[in-house]
Amino acid sequence: MTYNYPNSSVSNIDFAPHPFHLHGHHVWILAQGNRKEGYINETTIDDVTLNLKNPIYRDTFTINPYSYATVRFKANNPGIWMLHCHNDWHLQLGMASVIIESPELVKDFYSKHNLIDCIPEYCKHHLM
Repeated sequence: MTYNYPNSSVSNIDFAPHPFHLHGHHVWILAQGNRKEGYINETTIDDVTLNLKNPIYRDTFTINPYSYATVRFKANNPGIWMLHCHNDWHLQLGMASVIIESPELVKDFYSKHNLIDCIPEYCKHHLM
C-alpha cells in the first residue's frame, strides 16, 4: 500500500479486489482506478483526476485489482484508528495499518484514565 497526504491514495498490485474499511471515520472517494489504468505510484499520482465536487462518502471502499483508490477524510476524531482490508484472510496476513490521530490528545486521554497501566493486565486477561 502507498499513502499520499493530504489525500490518501492506496494502490492494489494484487489480482483480487480489496474492500478497505477505516474505523472512526467515513471517507470521500475522490478517485478509483480500474484494471486497465493500472495502479499509481509516486511518479504517476499527479496524473490522477480527483472528483472534488460530489465525491461518494463511505466507511468502506474497494480497491480494484491492479488499481488504486484516492480517499480523503476529515481528521476530527482523535484516537487510534485501524484501516484494514475487510477480507478476513487478508487482515490475518497483515493487510492493515493504524492511524494515530492527534497523538498528544490520545496520550493525555490514556494517561488521565490510567489506561496505559491497564493494557498489560488486559492483554494477560485476554491471553494476548
